[in-house]
Amino acid sequence: INGNGAVTVFNISTNATAVLNSLIITNGSAEDGGGILNYGTLTLNQCKILRCYANGLGSALANNNFATLNQCSVSESTHDIPIYNTGTLVLNECDVSANNFGGYCSGIYNDTYSRLTLNRCTMSSNTGYYCCLLNDGSATLYQCTFSGNHCLGGGTIGTEGGPLIINECTISGNYNSGEFGYCIYDSLSQLAMTNTIIAENSGPNPIVAIWSNGSVIYGGSNLVQSGNLAGGTVGGPAPITNGPNLA
Repeated sequence: INGNGAVTVFNISTNATAVLNSLIITNGSAEDGGGILNYGTLTLNQCKILRCYANGLGSALANNNFATLNQCSVSESTHDIPIYNTGTLVLNECDVSANNFGGYCSGIYNDTYSRLTLNRCTMSSNTGYYCCLLNDGSATLYQCTFSGNHCLGGGTIGTEGGPLIINECTISGNYNSGEFGYCIYDSLSQLAMTNTIIAENSGPNPIVAIWSNGSVIYGGSNLVQSGNLAGGTVGGPAPITNGPNLA
C-alpha cells in the first residue's frame, strides 16, 4: 500500500481496533506517523514499513495508545525518528534496520511515561545520534541484537530518566564516531542488565560500553568492554571486562 509521498497510509482513530496482516506499507508522508498514525489498538503481523517520512515524529509509526508488532520490519526511514511511542508498544521478533536519520534517534524513541518491550528483535545498519533506542519512559529488552549500527555521538542505546531492563542481549560491532564513544548512555536512569554481551564495538575514540550517572545493577554474567560511572552507583556481580572478544 503506497502513500505516494502525500498521506499517512493508515490512521487508526481513538477507540478503533485494527489488525493488519502481511502488508507492505511504503511512501507514507505526514507531520507525524508517515506510515501509521495510531490512536487506537493496533496489531501488525508480518508487515513491512519502508521508505516513509514524517516532518514531526514517527516516520514509520507514531503510536499514541496500544500497538503490537509481530515479525515485522521497519527500514529505510530517512527524515525523522522511525518509531515514536507515547503509549504502550511491543515488538516481537521484529527487524528495525537501515534507517538513516542524522538527528536524535534513528531507531525507536520511547517517550516519557511510555512503555516499550522488545522481544528477540534485531536492530542493525541504522545511522543517527542514538542509532537504535532512546528511552525516556520504561523499556524492557529481551534477547535482542544490536549490531552494525553507526552512532553519531550519543550511543547505540540511550536512557534518560526512565528505567531500562536489558536481558540476554548482544550489543556488538557498532561504530560510534562521536567524541566519547558510548555504547549505552545512562543519564540519571535505572539500568538493570543481566547475561548481556557488549563487545567489539569501535570508533575513533576509546569506547565506553556503559556511561552512567544513574544506577547500574548487574545480574547473572555480563561481558562488558568497559564502563565509566560519573557519580552513579553500581550493584550486583561485577561484569567480565578488559575488552572481551566474541571469537
